[in-house]
Amino acid sequence: MNNIDIQKGIVDALFSELNSVDAPGLGKRISSLMDEQPHLMGFLFNLDDDFSEDEHTFILKCAIVIRDVFISAGIPLDVIENASIEQIVEDRVELYNRLETEGRSDAETWELEAFSPVLFSFVMNQYQELGLQNQQQALIVDVIVGLYEEAAASQQHKNDKNA
Repeated sequence: MNNIDIQKGIVDALFSELNSVDAPGLGKRISSLMDEQPHLMGFLFNLDDDFSEDEHTFILKCAIVIRDVFISAGIPLDVIENASIEQIVEDRVELYNRLETEGRSDAETWELEAFSPVLFSFVMNQYQELGLQNQQQALIVDVIVGLYEEAAASQQHKNDKNA
């Protein structure tokens, strides 16, 4: 089993675990992430009117799973700030608009242009299994990955400064 298969297995297992949790259990996981990443979760909660209940729940699960992927790899995360959210959302919206203008607004291109194409692909595969994939959801997943990547880099910078 190669490294990619192991990573996919981790993502699949994390989603499987979340999908088997009852509503109160999922609520506890969401609440825990809200305490840890209040700005990110505030941003995601504000999206509830833009998605169906199933889609929005899946986005919240994505935030948990992507966070857990970083943590399971031993990568500490800084708190995601609103300025980061605004910048990454703006950058990704510009990118997705440009791709649409160029006639390249499809799942394959979204994956290639994602912050982390492999992780993005694994998460979006979960969407496809539920029949929920569209451009808006792909953009949000890409934003979440990008925000966690920035939070990891920020925490690493703090650790290096304090070393």
